[in-house]
Amino acid sequence: MKNPVRWIVEPGYRSEQAAWWPSLVLSGMAVLVTAVPWALLAIDQPRSPDSLRYAALFLASLLVTGGWGLRRHYPGLMLAIGIAGCLLLVILRTPVPAIAMVPLIIFDYGRWSTRYSRLAVGAGLVGAVLGPMAWMLSPEYVQGGATDWSLSIFLVLVFGCAGMVVAPYVIARFLRASDARVEERQASEAERMRHALAEREHRARTAEANARNQIARELHDIVAHSLSVIVVQAEGGRALAERKPDKAADVLNTIADTSREALDEMRRIVGVLRDGPEAANQPDYLPAPTLAEIGEMVARAGDRFRYDEQGTPPRYASRALQLTAYRVVQEAVTNVLKHGGPAARAEVIVTYHSDAVELSVIDDGHGAAAGNDLQGHGLQGMHERVHAMGGRLVARPRAGAGFAVHAVLPLAAQPPQPYRRPVAAAEAVEPGPAGLDALRATMADPRPPAYPGNSR
Repeated sequence: MKNPVRWIVEPGYRSEQAAWWPSLVLSGMAVLVTAVPWALLAIDQPRSPDSLRYAALFLASLLVTGGWGLRRHYPGLMLAIGIAGCLLLVILRTPVPAIAMVPLIIFDYGRWSTRYSRLAVGAGLVGAVLGPMAWMLSPEYVQGGATDWSLSIFLVLVFGCAGMVVAPYVIARFLRASDARVEERQASEAERMRHALAEREHRARTAEANARNQIARELHDIVAHSLSVIVVQAEGGRALAERKPDKAADVLNTIADTSREALDEMRRIVGVLRDGPEAANQPDYLPAPTLAEIGEMVARAGDRFRYDEQGTPPRYASRALQLTAYRVVQEAVTNVLKHGGPAARAEVIVTYHSDAVELSVIDDGHGAAAGNDLQGHGLQGMHERVHAMGGRLVARPRAGAGFAVHAVLPLAAQPPQPYRRPVAAAEAVEPGPAGLDALRATMADPRPPAYPGNSR
C-alpha cells in the first residue's frame, strides 16, 4: 500500500451510480439503536464513575455504525473509521451491540472497494482474536471467577468471530465477480456491435466506391464513343461536302443522332444519382442498350466498320450481360477511331453460342505503334466489366499492324474468374481467320498478361 491516504479517500466501485440517502438512512438507524443508548446513560448519570466509560462506548459505537454510511461512496474511509471504533472497544474491553455491524462493514468493503479488499479480512481476523481476548480479561469476567471452560469459550468466540468475518467477505467477492462477468459480457457485446457497425460502414463505402466506378465507366464509354464518332463524322463530312454536297446531310444526321443518343444515355446515368422522394418513382429516360443495338451502333460509327453476326441470339440474356457486351464493342470501336488512324478499317463479329456470347473487334490500324498517352482507362474498364460477368477478355496488338479485342461472356451464371489483364504487345496476333483462332486460344493461356497501354 504505497499511499494510504489515497486508498482511504478512493471512490467505491460504481459510486457514481449510487445515491447517498439509502446508506445514510441505514447508518442513522444503526446509530439510533446501538450508540444513542450509551449517550443517554452518560447524560443520565453525569456524576457516576461510569459516565466517562459510557461516553467512550458511545463514541466507539458511533464510529462503527456512523462510518457505515460511507459504504458505497468511500468504502476505504468506512473501513478505517470502523477499525478505529473496534480498537476503542478492545481498549474498553466491553462487547457492545455495535459489534454486529462488523460483518456488514466487511461485506460492503469487499463488495464495493476497488482494491486491497483482503485488507478487511486481515483486520477482521485480528479483531476476531483481540476482541474475545479483551473480553475475557475484562474485570467483569475475571471477578466472575475463571473456570476450566475459559479456553473452550475463548476458542468458540474466536472461531465464531472469524466466521462472521470470512463469510461476508466470500459472499461479497462472489457478487463482485458476478458483476465483472456481466460487465465483460456487455463489453464483448458492445465490441461486437462496434465491429458490426464498422463492417457495415465498410460495406457501404465499398458499395459506394463500386457505384462510382460503374458510373465512371458508363460516362467514359458514352462520352468517348459519342465524341469519337462525332469527330470522325465531322471531319469526313467536311471533305465530303466539297465533293458531294448532297451527301453532307447524311453525315449531319449521323452526328445529330449520335449526340441525341449520348444525351439520352447521360440523362439515364445522371438519373441514378438523383435523390429525394420526388425522384424515387421517375423512370429512366432510356433503357439500357441491348445486344440487338450493337449492329446499329457499329453502323453509326461509319463505313470503315463491317458488322457480322453469327449464330442465333439467345432467348434470354440478362440486362447486365447485354450492357456489358454493348459497352465492350463500343469501347473497342472507340479505340479504333481514336488510335487506329484515319484509314483504319475494322471488323466487328458477334457470335452467339448456346452458353456464351463471343465478341471480336479486329482492325488494321496502327496497333502497337499508336503508343500510350497514359490518360485513359478503356482497357481496364473493359476487363472489369467482363470479369464482373464471369467472362474472359484478350486485347492486344496484331502482328504487323492493327489491334484485336476478343471477349467471351457466359450466358449462365458463373462465379467471376481470376482477373487477367491484356497480354503484352510482344505477343502479336496474326491477321485473318487464323488470328481470330489464336485470340480464342489465348483464353486458356495461363501466362499472366500485361497492359500494352491503358489509354485505349
